[in-house]
Amino acid sequence: MALAIGTTLHNRYRIAKLVGQGGFGVVYRGWDLTLGRPVAVKENFYSTAAAQGQFEREARLLANLRHPNLPVVFDHFVLPGQGQYLVMEFIEGQSLGAMVIERGRPLDEAEALAWVRQVCTALEYLHTRKPPIIHRDIKPANIIITDDGRAVLVDFGISKEYDPSKGTTAGAKAVTAGFSPPEQYGRGRTDPRSDVYALGATLYATLTGRVPPEAPDLSSGADVLSPPRTLNPAVSEATSQAVMAAMTLSISQRLGSVSQLKQALAADSPAPPPLPPGGPQPLPATLPVAGRAAPSPAPRRPAVPIWGRLAGAAVLVVLALWAIIALRDPNGGAADASPAATLLAGVATEATPQPSATPPANSTAPATPQPSATPAPTQPPSPSPPPSTPSPTQPPTSTPAAEPQLGDVRLVSRGGVAVEQVFVPAGSFLMGSEEGEPRERPVHEVTLDAFWLDRGEVTNAQFAAFVADTGYETTAEREGGAWNAAGEAWAYIDGANWQHPQGPDSDLTGLEAQPVILLTWDDAVAYADWAGGRLPTEAEWEYAARGPEGRAYPWGAAFDGQRLNFCDLNCPFPGADPAVDDGFAFLAPAGSYPAGASWVGALDMAGNLWEWLGDWFNPGYYASSPADNPTGPASGEQRGVRGGSWLRTDQHARSAFRNFNDPNFRNDQVGLRVVSPAEPGS
Repeated sequence: MALAIGTTLHNRYRIAKLVGQGGFGVVYRGWDLTLGRPVAVKENFYSTAAAQGQFEREARLLANLRHPNLPVVFDHFVLPGQGQYLVMEFIEGQSLGAMVIERGRPLDEAEALAWVRQVCTALEYLHTRKPPIIHRDIKPANIIITDDGRAVLVDFGISKEYDPSKGTTAGAKAVTAGFSPPEQYGRGRTDPRSDVYALGATLYATLTGRVPPEAPDLSSGADVLSPPRTLNPAVSEATSQAVMAAMTLSISQRLGSVSQLKQALAADSPAPPPLPPGGPQPLPATLPVAGRAAPSPAPRRPAVPIWGRLAGAAVLVVLALWAIIALRDPNGGAADASPAATLLAGVATEATPQPSATPPANSTAPATPQPSATPAPTQPPSPSPPPSTPSPTQPPTSTPAAEPQLGDVRLVSRGGVAVEQVFVPAGSFLMGSEEGEPRERPVHEVTLDAFWLDRGEVTNAQFAAFVADTGYETTAEREGGAWNAAGEAWAYIDGANWQHPQGPDSDLTGLEAQPVILLTWDDAVAYADWAGGRLPTEAEWEYAARGPEGRAYPWGAAFDGQRLNFCDLNCPFPGADPAVDDGFAFLAPAGSYPAGASWVGALDMAGNLWEWLGDWFNPGYYASSPADNPTGPASGEQRGVRGGSWLRTDQHARSAFRNFNDPNFRNDQVGLRVVSPAEPGS
């Protein structure tokens, strides 16, 4: 049975999220309470004395491994009557399996080979230990590509010490359909050549987009293995032959070592390109099995701009096909899992049929199609924008089911303007940061109910509909001015307000898609009330930005100046980063950075504008914050804001960074988005 979120193991490791589950075990994301760092916790279900003895011997071997393409094993222990636990470095990045599914096509040969060669070096290291160590669960889901292009072979849950005098012990019998060799099904003894087969199958899947047929079906003649080049003519003949040699069914006729496979793949090729920016791209719902008919693609839906339209009731439909995938490894399943699930599975399945465990809810990342619209010019214009200046995204929309799921996007009408909201499922996460400022500590677990969140910041078009419907007058309009930094210095501008952001002589012509600015906290609350929602709490905002995995930035662990609007070389203020050109000197149209989407598909949660929160701000609040649905201090003088802005640096864009503002202060640095309740059928 899976551990409850919040469980503390060994008086040290708090379980934060279930990453994957199968018949053999469970993988969790956890938090090391002693050292204050994320960890991966692998739980093995076998609890016999023999299995425990084998686990302890091999865990000690793994704990001594040090290789740049392997995670560090920190700890291991056995809880009698419960399970065996391996605690490892938590690797941030995308798996090869997720990349294939996200792109909806095979990987390019050059990038796939460069990453697979890195895995070869890790396996050479494992296989030359004394005694050798066989990984025994190589598959696309277990190869994580980090932000710096490093391929890391993860999940040592069924690794075993190789002893040629012994067969495979009961505690290590597990297979992944399509990737495990025949001998792993009990048809012979496994040895380092078993990893050769699995790595060949992994390369097969990444180059063809198809899961290889299961080894027993190949052995019996029930299925055949088509060479990769016949399925993808872009694959070179040399690589195709190397894969087939690695996947030879007879272990004695297979390539004799990972070194031989690496040599066969040694043709010169360029280094892999950087990870594809942003969220997943439109993709097929499943990957076909090689040699079988591919499923018909699901119909697509039309797309709409994020900002909607001012004129009348817009007719808005969207192009999108959502796949259930994880940024990291999605959940595994029993041995009869679908081919697509098998390609992405993070946990091996039993070789001997076992009762299927109920799979956990999938952790998915919504697809973010590339933009097709050109952004409205900023005011004032950006100096010398590069050719790659991003444009507003046209995100997908779907009609949510009766019970909304992660990845669902819905359209709501506000005064005749269509607004997109993304669904944020209920869940728990570790809020705060040990590496940030004191007010970000202590890191503490928070559990939240589900909610809907505006996909982007409220735009001028959306706010204009509110004003037209209610006749609302903002604080800046009533009091005759606002602060503006869209020049070389801060200044109070008489007559500046949301409709005249640079003063009385300016207007919103061409700026309908830009986020509304110069609003006080009361103005933001008034809009949210009219929209049938409220401002997000600080906890809701951080959860929607970083997710259960605790990303440092909405898109991942490392800062990337091309994924947000921040103080870059165009920014005429101190602290500008001269090494980055994000395309804008000042404010950007909403949704201009689809590559910066968060795990739920929310846009611009880093940079562009700070966003008003519903909470009062107290720097010491985390020490006494409730664990369930915290709403902030009961009173205060400042209101919370989150997300950084076009004027701020990478540190302010961190998802855990806390900031505040005077509720009556209005400037061109703060905007808003709305939270709506998630009710059954909503």
